[in-house]
Amino acid sequence: MTPVTVYVYGVVRGEDEIPEVSGVGEPHGSVRRIDGDDIAAVVSDLPDDYELTAPGLRASLDALEPYVEVRVEFTYNEEALLREVIAEDPSLRDQSQTTSLDARVSLGQRVAERVEQRVLQRGEQLMTGVEGVAESLLRLPTDEVHEDKWAVLVERARLAEADAAVRGISRSAPDFRIGYFGPMPTFSFLPAVQAEESSQSRWGW
Repeated sequence: MTPVTVYVYGVVRGEDEIPEVSGVGEPHGSVRRIDGDDIAAVVSDLPDDYELTAPGLRASLDALEPYVEVRVEFTYNEEALLREVIAEDPSLRDQSQTTSLDARVSLGQRVAERVEQRVLQRGEQLMTGVEGVAESLLRLPTDEVHEDKWAVLVERARLAEADAAVRGISRSAPDFRIGYFGPMPTFSFLPAVQAEESSQSRWGW
């Protein structure tokens, strides 16, 4: 059997599902799991010529050792968001009657940008409820305009406080779905990952 070099992303519980995503390297390998008794390693195969270098990674890992990462995800009703945006600017409804393709495309972009702006502003307002317990907050990229995802860096000793803060957000604003995941390793707060995520945008315009 030919040895295969793999990249290990982490370890999950045996019953946990892993998403269908591409792995590191070129060409990208598929992320898969290697199952044990009640845990599984999450890995992908590496190309033979892949160089695994990580200057300063050990120092970053040591600095993050007292912390865990939790994730907060808000999912809004897309139709409700559209109604709110149009109610604020009735001209958008009037312009929707145009028959020009260019004008309709431009209008669609304007509406989508208004919706995104509302989601971003509301997310920042909601996450103020977590700021007091968080060491750091990081907004994560998403492809859906009606979703807002955050990574929260919190001390292990204050995890119960973070749990309570997220429950408080859920009680104060019941008009959306909130997902809360973790604790997990502090992957999002490694410098290389932050640099990659900050360069991404949900729009291609």
